[in-house]
Amino acid sequence: MGDENSLTKVQSVAEDSFARHLERALAVFIDHYNGWRPHRSLDLAPPNGRTSAAPWTATEPITLKRRDRLGGLLHEYQRAA
Repeated sequence: MGDENSLTKVQSVAEDSFARHLERALAVFIDHYNGWRPHRSLDLAPPNGRTSAAPWTATEPITLKRRDRLGGLLHEYQRAA
């Protein structure tokens, strides 16, 4: 009887941990999707209204900063100052 109770507690803790991890991962993805990812129907602007950088017309290379999200699954780029 005690083993079943212990197993139930372990399962409950694992489910809570998984739920918190899933909520965090989804929040990061939604932020990326709405705040950074270009959308074709919005002329390559993200839905949250963040303005896109002006097209680069100079011949010199530019420096970019990359931000990894979700352990490197998603990448966000910005021009370095």
